[in-house]
Amino acid sequence: MTRAEWLREQDRRRYAVSWLSSALFYILAATLLVLFGVLRVDQVSEYSGPVRIRIGSAEGLEAEPRPLESPDSTEPAPDVEALPPEKVESAPAPVETAGAPGTWPASASAPSTARAEPKPEPARTAPAAPPVASPVVPQTPPAPPVIKGSEVGNSYETTFEASSGTISRSIYEPVWLYMPLPENIDEFIYRGIEARKDRYPDEAERAKATAELKREFERWYSHSLKYPYPWYSKGEVPLTERPRLWLMLQAAGLDFFKEADYRLRPGLKPVELSFRLTSAGSGNPRLEEVHLVKSSGYPDIDDAVLYGFKQASFSNSADRSVSGRFIYRFEGAR
Repeated sequence: MTRAEWLREQDRRRYAVSWLSSALFYILAATLLVLFGVLRVDQVSEYSGPVRIRIGSAEGLEAEPRPLESPDSTEPAPDVEALPPEKVESAPAPVETAGAPGTWPASASAPSTARAEPKPEPARTAPAAPPVASPVVPQTPPAPPVIKGSEVGNSYETTFEASSGTISRSIYEPVWLYMPLPENIDEFIYRGIEARKDRYPDEAERAKATAELKREFERWYSHSLKYPYPWYSKGEVPLTERPRLWLMLQAAGLDFFKEADYRLRPGLKPVELSFRLTSAGSGNPRLEEVHLVKSSGYPDIDDAVLYGFKQASFSNSADRSVSGRFIYRFEGAR
């Protein structure tokens, strides 16, 4: 299986997982919305205006009003004609005074002269205070974008300087595919090298593809019973050939934590790189000035990290180039 085929397979897996996760999320959200609508309790306070409450028949229909019945009484109704006539009091006749005939005396309680009401004084207003200038709050600079991840027991972190544009990673090439290959391989790993059944359903074609994979393995490993492991490396494998062999060993059941011996080297330290990413104005953004800042202590591992990082692609919408740092850590290293 070539590196391009492996990458396409990984993309298909990620697409399938993302579609399935999205479908499950929408189904869960729809279920929660339905349950919320069914189990929701209506509050009377949520409605404006009068609220009519009907009490009575189950159908809630208003019954016609019934006339009020007067209480039974054994006493007969009084005879209106037998009642005595009411006494009507006559109003007293006005008493004339000694003055002119047909005139009434002036009221003694009326005031002789009207008192003038004092005019209200206009309210005094305090002078307006001068406007107070609001304090200027300094703007917080945007946080630099950071891209983190992990792969087969190793972790990486890519940090960019703060920029006004959007910076993201378009394509990531796994760095572990370019690491130094194991010096020795056990026999059961060699026997586990075979073509995939889903790719070669026919047994004859699968056997032919398996034989080709083993010939590829034997180009870089020799067989001998003099060593603890029957297969040992013939020499350093070129960087461009390593991804195919690593994927072959991974499918055969290689334990990276125990058999990827580059991770077991004493004093292995994280690798730190510096780089510059060009802007989109100059064409497709590309990596420039990639330099080794901190070494792992082993030149072949430093070269592998440098080569693997350069295979990645990034996007930069800013109008200028930005600088960044890339750190590759070996988790569980001695």
